[in-house]
Amino acid sequence: EKRVHVLEISSFQMEFINHFKPYISLFLNLTPDHLNRYDDMDDYVSAKMNMWSNQTEDDFLVFNADDELLSKCIDSAKAIKIPYSLDSDTDGLLFRLNATKIYNQEHAKLINLDEIALPGRHNLSNYLGSSTSASLLGIASSRIAQVMSTFCGVPHRLEHIGEINGVTYINDSKATNVDAVKVALDSFNNPILLILGGQDKGGDFLSLYPHTHNKVKETLTIGESEKAIVSVLGDAVRLTTCGSLKNAVEVAHSHAQPGDVVLLSPGCASFDQFTNFEERGETFRELVQSLKVHG
Repeated sequence: EKRVHVLEISSFQMEFINHFKPYISLFLNLTPDHLNRYDDMDDYVSAKMNMWSNQTEDDFLVFNADDELLSKCIDSAKAIKIPYSLDSDTDGLLFRLNATKIYNQEHAKLINLDEIALPGRHNLSNYLGSSTSASLLGIASSRIAQVMSTFCGVPHRLEHIGEINGVTYINDSKATNVDAVKVALDSFNNPILLILGGQDKGGDFLSLYPHTHNKVKETLTIGESEKAIVSVLGDAVRLTTCGSLKNAVEVAHSHAQPGDVVLLSPGCASFDQFTNFEERGETFRELVQSLKVHG
């Protein structure tokens, strides 16, 4: 029986590889991250691209064709390039979609879009990437569709924690860079109270403004990055410095109105106050549960 090992590989791990060679490498996107570690974006991208450096013509490189930078960076890869896309009809797609459905290579319906468990364009894009990889491994379309309709996500990634007095609490602790915060903000139509901050990774907080000014009622800052956030967003958005996650949750609870969303999407690393993003997310969960108990 063949076994498949699925690994999420960081740029840190890719810096010093010698023999690592995946049969399938899957690239979802390229956005600025860890710029407190790398000299610049080019240096970061170079580390990420080591993923395919040992791949051969017998391997596959699955990539998001909607990401222009990523599409350019894989030109010299030897592996067979297999694109996926939400927006284009480029050659080589294993799955295509229209306004209501996803189709497979045989032009047969895979699934209706309204049957997919996780909402949001970013989730749909991720589904296409993972489904393309699964198809290359021989996974049947029926099984892929089943997973699409039943997989409800994992902890700390836009995780619905609960609702208190008509206010929804969302744990997106895994959002450790600014671009992840943008995706989170764009996933909601309701007014948002955003908990932002932590250990700064060199993110461009000002770039959040177009995603915040129409929907974020209040930004609640925490952690070491508070001063950096205030310096660039303080005059542009309603902002309250809270210091700790506990204080931020308490302020959000007191300020939120029915229909609002309290969103923990820090855009920063967690290491200034927590062991990792999981501990930060679990702390948020416990704080929200405490609100449910004590009101």
